[in-house]
Amino acid sequence: MIADNIHSILSELPQGVRLVAVSKFHPVSALEEAYSAGQRVFGENRPQEFAAKVPQMPSDVEWHFIGHLQTNKLKLVLPYASMVESVDSIHLLDAIDKWALENGRSVEGGNPVNILLELHLGAAILSISFWSFILGPKRLSPVSPKRRFCRSAGRLVLPCRRWYLL
Repeated sequence: MIADNIHSILSELPQGVRLVAVSKFHPVSALEEAYSAGQRVFGENRPQEFAAKVPQMPSDVEWHFIGHLQTNKLKLVLPYASMVESVDSIHLLDAIDKWALENGRSVEGGNPVNILLELHLGAAILSISFWSFILGPKRLSPVSPKRRFCRSAGRLVLPCRRWYLL
């Protein structure tokens, strides 16, 4: 059943689009079945489950963390994650940046932790979101003495040290 679903979904995806199979609440045996069907990218949203599943799967699996990540859980996720899809604050971005630099997962080290920024686009702009940072009442510019900035391929400027944001 899982293999049939994987094959069906993959056949409908446009070229260049990759499927992230969400593994939350599923046993490793289900992940192994998906892996046997050719699935190589898995997403998990609970740090403890993430850390428990990674060593039970083949080493060529690409892991994405898709849930809210607290800074005290970084050590459970970042050693294994190729992507954190839910960075929702400057505080978390700074913590990931610090961890990456200390553990050889920086851009300079050649093995970065890729991230996706969570922007809150609803009617109410939340104070913790990047959206509120970018568009908020205290807009910071790249020359602000309060923060060091890096550029995202010339598109978006965010406060961070060594991240190349896609």
